[in-house]
Amino acid sequence: MAGSEYLDSHIEVLDVKPRGSNGNTLPGCEKIRKMIFAKLPVFLRGLDRHRLKEPSIRLLWSSFLVRGCKELEVEKRLNPRYCISPMHPEVYHVSAEVTTDENALVILWLTHPDRVNMHEYVKRVSLSL
Repeated sequence: MAGSEYLDSHIEVLDVKPRGSNGNTLPGCEKIRKMIFAKLPVFLRGLDRHRLKEPSIRLLWSSFLVRGCKELEVEKRLNPRYCISPMHPEVYHVSAEVTTDENALVILWLTHPDRVNMHEYVKRVSLSL
């Protein structure tokens, strides 16, 4: 397990395809958004203090959403600089993934809001904001 975080940092997410997306209508999406946002300052404190001030907090809130979908396909591969031979992307069916769109909107996609590892996703969302 010691090398898993190091290896994970070199995984490239090439494409995220939510299927059957129904916005925030899955039960629990807004509740999870509020819970993650409440824990976010713990992770942001070590990164930068200016984002913890009131105007910045409101901006962060408006740039973060939790959305539900029935199925979530993620295409990933190991960064080519860390491969001996070329690797082709692989498609995984996952229950959650963090994406950023062209407007810098951070979206946490969930298929099962009741099974979210809050600590893991608060950390990942904090790095994306």
